[in-house]
Amino acid sequence: MENKSLDKIVENLLYILPIIRKKLLKIDPSDISQDIHLSRVHVGIMGCLHHEMLPISEIANKFLISKPQMTLLINQLVNAAMVERQPNKRDRRITDITLTKKGQSVLHECEKKLKNNLKEMLVDLSE
Repeated sequence: MENKSLDKIVENLLYILPIIRKKLLKIDPSDISQDIHLSRVHVGIMGCLHHEMLPISEIANKFLISKPQMTLLINQLVNAAMVERQPNKRDRRITDITLTKKGQSVLHECEKKLKNNLKEMLVDLSE
């Protein structure tokens, strides 16, 4: 791909991604779970854990959040029984975080609500 075209695509993405996030991916997680006030970051963490268990440091790196801040967020999710800590099988110094059944259920509800929001916004578009 030509360098000018690539630069133009990157520039456009920088402007459009925040709009997509704010307008199309709009969801209020607190409507779904009354146990804890879930923020978008909480839901993002749970989504990250949907397919695999990860150590706190890896989750923090994915979200560009400091490890102490991520520990606070994980503690909130543990207290709400959305995730749980498990010892790492290969290295006992590491604690992995995994999604609980309750967390899977809440995440599934968030995904359904998000898909419905997207459908409502896109239904008016012409072919």
